[in-house]
Amino acid sequence: MRVFRGLFLLGGVALVLIQLLPSGRSNPPVVAARTIEQTLTVPADVKAILDRSCKNCHSNETVWPWYAHVAPASWLLVMDVNHAREEMNFSEWGVENVDAQRDSLLEICRKVKAGAMPLRSYTLLHREAALTPADVTTLCTWSESARKQLRQRQ
Repeated sequence: MRVFRGLFLLGGVALVLIQLLPSGRSNPPVVAARTIEQTLTVPADVKAILDRSCKNCHSNETVWPWYAHVAPASWLLVMDVNHAREEMNFSEWGVENVDAQRDSLLEICRKVKAGAMPLRSYTLLHREAALTPADVTTLCTWSESARKQLRQRQ
């Protein structure tokens, strides 16, 4: 019993001490000219879906929940958001070349059709982010239209 109490106390102290370690949460500044909305035509219905289901991870406008301030959960969240931003960042869309933008648009449709995005772990905590079949159709129709728009620019 004494050993368990000691281990519990040690675990509690460790949990308190890891709170002092920085998590790396960040929201880099958003430069309007680089955003997807400034680079492509994004209809209001598509923007609403992107805002609700994608941009919290795939932009520099992450709204960090309370548990993003508590280690070790904060470390996992930061890692997930950083990875998402590396894969596709709607705040930095205009920095990418046209071929990369077209590939990203294709990936948007592929991932939402496959149910791979948004992540299930995200929609468990943010139920409003789950995509309906109509949302998937809207995103795929728009992504194909936007890909054509980019092809015409070349």
